[in-house]
Amino acid sequence: MRSGFFNSEILGYDDNNLPIFDRAESADFWAEYFKRFIGNGVYADPATSFQVKEYSGMTVKVSPGSCFINGYFAFDSQDQSITLSQAHLSLSRIDRIVARLDLTQRTITLEKLTGSPSSSPSAPALTRNSSVYELGLADILIAPASSEVSQSDITDRRNDPNLCGIVAGVIDQIDTSDLFAQYQSAFEDWIDSVKDLISEEDVTALAQALLDHTSNTSVHLSQSEKTLLANQNIMFSNIPQVMAAPLTALSSSFPSSFLVRNIAFSDSMIQNIPVGGILAIYE
Repeated sequence: MRSGFFNSEILGYDDNNLPIFDRAESADFWAEYFKRFIGNGVYADPATSFQVKEYSGMTVKVSPGSCFINGYFAFDSQDQSITLSQAHLSLSRIDRIVARLDLTQRTITLEKLTGSPSSSPSAPALTRNSSVYELGLADILIAPASSEVSQSDITDRRNDPNLCGIVAGVIDQIDTSDLFAQYQSAFEDWIDSVKDLISEEDVTALAQALLDHTSNTSVHLSQSEKTLLANQNIMFSNIPQVMAAPLTALSSSFPSSFLVRNIAFSDSMIQNIPVGGILAIYE
């Protein structure tokens, strides 16, 4: 991992705390300048930048990538392996993989934060102070007595602006193919989690109800019919949308009447229908 820019150890300062060399400036000034227009986060090109993946046993791998933290930049051209602590025998925990800016050590490194075993575990808090600032890359659920980490145990946090975020302001184009694949995988996981909540009979009944509704064209108007009615200044009431119109306002292409089902009309509504008019439901 390479990162910078940090102060050289031989940089000297005068009584006004300014660098003593001609026109010299400190790394703090450089960082303060760049963080004004480059936000914190990982760079989205490639989409796998610093993505945490399963590897072997309790070891995960962080893909090559680059990041920007409070005016400091880091990049890594190789996978980095991080080995997590052994699982608790009866309790779960959540570990967190972070990119850590440490101004005291003058580095940006990839680190693990080990969570506390609990029946309701939560991820460790990020450290963010004047000398250390961390970006959360991923959370990893460690099940009781587990001996390996699977990809389903890893929750990607790179897109969360509160934990990490994506640096995109100075990138012309972003390759989103891998990012889309991650969203697709997350959606499929959600489908798997809810599919058992609905029985096959419920799905069949819902599909049949939808077919019955859409096939009953007598209670619907086509888009062209809706447009024509709107253009002829036909007034509509509130939901459920009921309309009253003189027959003379209708085009010859309209049927002479519309079937209205399961709608209760008040006397005032009936009285407001113009003489020689029709009543139709508008959905």
